[in-house]
This record gives sequence, C-alpha cells and structure tokens, in this order.
Amino acid sequence: LGQEGKVPLKSAGLFFDLSEKVRKVLESYFHLDTPLYSSYSHLVCRSAVDEKQEGREDLSHPVHVDNCVLNSELNQCIKEPPAYTHRDYSAILYLNDDFEGGEFIFTELDAKTVTAEVHPRCGRVVGFGAGKENPHGVRAVTKGQRCAVALWFTLDPSHEEKERIQAQDMLKMFSTPVNEEFTLKKPSDPFESQPSSSKADQVAADQKPEGEGSEQRVDSSAETKTKKPANQSKDRAKTKPVSKSSVKTKAAATAEDQSQHLKKTAIKAASEQDSTSPEPQSSRDEL
Repeated sequence: LGQEGKVPLKSAGLFFDLSEKVRKVLESYFHLDTPLYSSYSHLVCRSAVDEKQEGREDLSHPVHVDNCVLNSELNQCIKEPPAYTHRDYSAILYLNDDFEGGEFIFTELDAKTVTAEVHPRCGRVVGFGAGKENPHGVRAVTKGQRCAVALWFTLDPSHEEKERIQAQDMLKMFSTPVNEEFTLKKPSDPFESQPSSSKADQVAADQKPEGEGSEQRVDSSAETKTKKPANQSKDRAKTKPVSKSSVKTKAAATAEDQSQHLKKTAIKAASEQDSTSPEPQSSRDEL
C-alpha cells in the first residue's frame, strides 16, 4: 500500500518498526536461543453497530488456537492443515483504548472456561505461545472502534513473510543518503563566503615575507621543525631579520664614529702644525 501511495511511507515505516520491536520483545521475554521470524502481520479493526449492546455474550473473535485445529467438544487440538502449523508465537499490539468491550480472553481447551482476561490499553502488547496451551478469543466490542495489530512469528526461516522482506527493502530504498543530501544540506550564502575569503587574504598577507631575510627565516624554521628540531634556536638566530629601527641605530652610530674620526684628524693636524712652527721669542727668553 505504501508503494502504491495509498498509505504514507512514514506510516508504513512506523508499522514496520513497531512490529519489529514486538518481535524483539518476545525473543527477550521468552528467552529464546534462536531468532524469531515474522510469519504474518495485519491491522484489524472491529466497530460496534448502532444498536442495543447490553447483555451480549457473543465474541468478536471466537476462541481458537493459532497453530492447530481446536476441537472443544473433545478438548483436543490437532496440529495439521488447515491450521498454520509453522506459527510458534503470537502477539497483539493495541493501538487505542477509546472503546468499550473487546477484552482479550484465554480459555481451556473447552473454549468456555476463562483462565485470564486482558483489558486493552493503547500501546499494550499481549504475547503468548501459539500452541494448544493458549486457546484465546476476543469479546464483542459494544461501543466505538477497537484497532490492533495482530502478529504471528515462527522459528522456521523458510516461513518468513516474503512481503515483509520486500517492505523492508522498499523502506531502505526510500531512506538512502540521497534524500539526506536534499533534506540536510543547506544552500550556501554568497555573502557568508566573503568574510571567510577576506580572512584568508588577510592571513596570507600577514604571512607574506617582506624580504629575502624573512623568506629565508620562514624556510629555515620550516626545515628545523621537520628535520632538526634541536637546532631550531640556532637557525633562527642566524636568519633573524634586521628591523628598520636597528638599521637606523647602526647608521646613526656609523655617522657619529665618522664625525669623531674627522675631529681627531683635525686635532692631530693642528698639533703637527703647531710643532713645526717656530716658537715665540718670549718663550725662548723665559727658558
């Protein structure tokens, strides 16, 4: 029905997942050593007619056994066709509880002596063995509509429900990553990509070398990181770039040294000139 579009795929997937959960619950509850396989599942609803419902004793589902033919007069259950002899476990999942009547009952093989009664609740599961130990039936619905999912399971994989396998493959096909690509991927905004590109340009500009010295420093630091991490401080010391302030300081120091050198040369020349000139007469006389 889901493939034909008569039932939404989401509802079909929910039906599949719930029935699969019931199967796992039965495996765990009955401590089965071998896995259960879904043999048959169907949705069934029973509605009350708009007439007087008081005093009804008839059953919505007569007492029966799921994998053998019940003979209540002889208190026997014969496991042969037309019974579904491959069924090993059964379950009922209630989908609502806004109705009256519709109680689930267990009986003896006489189909009259009630041994247990279960009142439907939305989400409640009734699970039991499908053999002669569990004859069961459903009381009449006296008001509203009762809906439930009936499930039968088998230990024989050859009797696994083929339609269920096809439904599982179909649901997997419609939940492929192709759909996720269209539902999860958001369209990119061209205005959002501009700040990232400008940041990348800014980082590239910050990392751009100013000269050969800085380029050599970057290369040498990269090599020391990959090849010789122990000599990293030495390589950085050798290739450390010279800043503009240090260049100006060195230039000022050189100019000062030159001016001092010129002063010394001028003083020396003046002293030599004084030594070669004749002494004054006054000084000779004083000596």
